[in-house]
Amino acid sequence: MVLNTTADGITVLEHERWAAPLTDLVAQTLAEDIERRRADLLVSQGASHPREGAIKLMIDTVQVAVRRGQVASIDVHWRILDTRTGTDVIGGDVFNAPLGGESYAAVARALSDCLALLADRLVAQMPPRERQ
Repeated sequence: MVLNTTADGITVLEHERWAAPLTDLVAQTLAEDIERRRADLLVSQGASHPREGAIKLMIDTVQVAVRRGQVASIDVHWRILDTRTGTDVIGGDVFNAPLGGESYAAVARALSDCLALLADRLVAQMPPRERQ
């Protein structure tokens, strides 16, 4: 794990490792966060052709950064496509969360908080559930 210390300095936490590739962990955490917020959705990763009535969500992570002792941030762009209506929502933002310390756990928690903020934004921009 590498943390920014200043504008041009870093510190390497040599003995701290992610349990899986960071991209996989981000996708899994974001999917779980969205499903918790929208019980009517089931997030399926990697589907190339959405099924009828599906919402297709594409996320482009531009940058993940952690400034030691300060803040974690995730810069993302997204596209939400409602295949039922053809509605397309495009957006992007930087989500920040304060670090509660300098430990591995504090970094992981702050990044998780950033993803929670992203999930809130995405769910707010998704089309409402169809009434049956």
